[in-house]
Amino acid sequence: MMVIRITTQMILLSFLGLLLSCSTKENKPKKTIEKKKDSIPIEVPLQNSKYHYVANDETLLYGDTNIDYTSTKIDTLDFLEPVEIIEKHETLTHTYVNLDSRIKELKGFVCKIRTLDAKEGYIFSEFLRTNHQIAKYINVTGLDEKSISKHGKFSKGKALLQLFNSFDSTSLKTYYYTTANRLSVRKTPSLNGERITILKYMSPLELVEDLPSKKEIVNDVELGKIRGNWCKVKLLNKQEGYVFNGYLSSFENLSSKSIPKGIEPQELLINGKLKTTTTLNRFLEVMGKPDSIKYYKVVKEDFSDKINRTYKNGILYIQQITPYDYFDYGGGGWIYDDVKMKFYYKNGVEYEELNGEVSFADINFSLNNNHILYNGFKIDSTTTLKTITQLFPIQSIQKFWRYNDYPSKLYEFGVVRNKNSGSEINWQLFCDEKARSFNVYWYD
Repeated sequence: MMVIRITTQMILLSFLGLLLSCSTKENKPKKTIEKKKDSIPIEVPLQNSKYHYVANDETLLYGDTNIDYTSTKIDTLDFLEPVEIIEKHETLTHTYVNLDSRIKELKGFVCKIRTLDAKEGYIFSEFLRTNHQIAKYINVTGLDEKSISKHGKFSKGKALLQLFNSFDSTSLKTYYYTTANRLSVRKTPSLNGERITILKYMSPLELVEDLPSKKEIVNDVELGKIRGNWCKVKLLNKQEGYVFNGYLSSFENLSSKSIPKGIEPQELLINGKLKTTTTLNRFLEVMGKPDSIKYYKVVKEDFSDKINRTYKNGILYIQQITPYDYFDYGGGGWIYDDVKMKFYYKNGVEYEELNGEVSFADINFSLNNNHILYNGFKIDSTTTLKTITQLFPIQSIQKFWRYNDYPSKLYEFGVVRNKNSGSEINWQLFCDEKARSFNVYWYD
């Protein structure tokens, strides 16, 4: 069974870097701010707001003016969360180092703030921006005082969509997600209807038609009576049927505390054919003779990282000279007692082989029309970040990432090799504007 894992460190794309590059001097608000060519002009509310907005996700609210690891943590603030500045302690200067590789350090001061739920504490001034500063990069609809008074702060999901929609005008389908495991899809809108398939927890589906007249009450063992109605839906593989909407949620209403959806090997197919874990014979059967095979030779006290290349029977063999201590101590993430793994590469697709079993390692979408099928949905070089966000909603809501200097998101998937082994493989998807490539890290 494949399960999704998320690591702990994060930074919100490059958005904070963009905000920090703008002047703190306020200009008179204009009706429209023109962005770069081919981008979307963003409407800016003409009224001023008493609120400042958190420009970085999971920003800590501290209990004293030290605002560091010695301080009590009062709360964790979300991206675009509105707060009121109570007092600016401009004499209490503060420097935030290495927040972004392009911004070596940030200089500011300590602010005392109040959240919408009346929590008071201290925060670094450079993590806050005004309505008009944010409006240079994000559509600020719904962030005015009137909207905040009526609806409160954005959910994490809504804030994320607000950000993506500001950078990408692509029109997308609206997906809903199953909040119960093993939700039945039926041929007719009735509990007695023939079951077509069963959906796993957090499966995305498209709402085709709502049927408010087809009301239903379901007695849930844990939640009690669930009231709702039937609706017609379309799955990622284009299959249609009917489900009870009492167990559906929109992206915006998903809880950030939800557990990401697990993925079974048959749900994810490389080029529509290969599972993420398979046999070497199956890999060769589907992909054909590899272009190259990479393997390691372990030596003592040789840190040259020398690479030997030889051709044999039309295959490039790549031998990497690696010092023994590198593997002995798990350098670079490798924690193997020996180095018997090999990497088979064919037309932009790479699999790692160990003891006759091969596991997906890497794919280049720019070559050979390479793609991945996720429950029948094709992920390739044309897939946008917004689409990936909809396919994997909880990972998107929970974590934002940067990779080097490039705006990106990280999705990290863990694969248990087999039922009798604790050995795991982790592979990761980094996205910028499009889902460009998969990159892999391994852990045993």
